[in-house]
Amino acid sequence: MDQPPTGQCALCHEHRELCDSHFMPKALYRLVRDKNANNPHPYLISLSGTRQTSKSQATNYLLCAACEKLFDQNGENWVMRHCYRGRNVFRLRTLLQQCAEVERGEDAVVYSTTAVPEIAGQLAYFSASVL
Repeated sequence: MDQPPTGQCALCHEHRELCDSHFMPKALYRLVRDKNANNPHPYLISLSGTRQTSKSQATNYLLCAACEKLFDQNGENWVMRHCYRGRNVFRLRTLLQQCAEVERGEDAVVYSTTAVPEIAGQLAYFSASVL
C-alpha cells in the first residue's frame, strides 16, 4: 500500500500526513445509489462525457486526520443519521416538527430551532465543511 502524501492541511494549515478526503460524505454516495437499477451507481459528469461508475466520489488529499475527524464528529455523522433515509424515515423532519413555526408559505415552512439547538449547529458545521 502506498504511503499517504504529506502536505499542508487545508483547515489547520499544519504540515501533516493528508487523508484522501471526500468532498461529500462517503455515506451520501450509498444513499443515492438506485438499488433497483441494472447499474445502481451515480453519474460522473466530466469534460470527457457522462458515465455511471462507483468511482464517481470526488476526493482529494486535503485534510489531516484530526481535521477530517472534526468534520465527521461535528456535522457529517449527525446529518447523515438525520437526512431522508427512505420510506417514512426522516429524522430531521421529525425534529423540526417539534419546533415552533415562524412562517408558513405556499411551498415551505420556516421553523425556529431554538427548542432543538443541535439542528442549527450541526447543519451549519456540515454546510461549512462541504463548502
